[in-house]
Amino acid sequence: MKKVLLKIMMVLVVFAVVIGLAVYEECSIVSKEYERESGIAEALTREINLGLDMVKVAVQTEDVELYTTNLIRVREAMAEIEGLSMMRDEYGGYLEQLGIYVEASEGRTEMLEEMRSLKSAVDSATEAIKKEYGNKDEISRDKVKGAKEKIKELSIDVEAYKVERVATAGRAVNDVLDKMAGKAGELADCIDNCYKDKIVKIDDELAEVFKEFVDKAPGVNTEIVEEFELDKMDELKKGHIVGYNDNKGGQ
Repeated sequence: MKKVLLKIMMVLVVFAVVIGLAVYEECSIVSKEYERESGIAEALTREINLGLDMVKVAVQTEDVELYTTNLIRVREAMAEIEGLSMMRDEYGGYLEQLGIYVEASEGRTEMLEEMRSLKSAVDSATEAIKKEYGNKDEISRDKVKGAKEKIKELSIDVEAYKVERVATAGRAVNDVLDKMAGKAGELADCIDNCYKDKIVKIDDELAEVFKEFVDKAPGVNTEIVEEFELDKMDELKKGHIVGYNDNKGGQ
């Protein structure tokens, strides 16, 4: 009987050891797989941040191709993280908020295209005005008399812009051009008939409006850039946070 019990005990011990080794090996495999996926996810997060950096550069330089290319880059990295079974829950909130931001950004591609177009139109108008009227010593009577119409010809074609935010910026530029054209017309009407001090006054006012336009031109897209919510991008670029499920990314 003792021998039977001893054999049973030995079998149970061996069985326990086998089970223990199997459990240990399973845990080791799971742990190694988790470490592998975690490393991949961290590398993909860095890839996402690089993509977001380039999206920001694209917004600041009105580079539509760079913008769309890097939004795709971010999407692809997100999809790879979502394909990591052990990372889905851990990165779930982060990917959700990032997805909201990327989707909104994809919807702003037309705005960026129109920003670039508007910037080009304003730059062209600025160069034309500088060339024609930038040097007060070279402004002739004939130039003054034709200035009103020439300045009006430089007005931005606001109807060409479908994005209201861009059209609004274009109208603001036109308001300054209209002021400039009005002062040029006032000076032209006065140049043969007014006293010198009045001519000087109007000329100074025209120069002030000209300066206003030249100063405003480089920043014509500055307020539009706010529409791209670069502050939210910066929040997302801080990196993956376990359980990232707050409203930082898109509420």
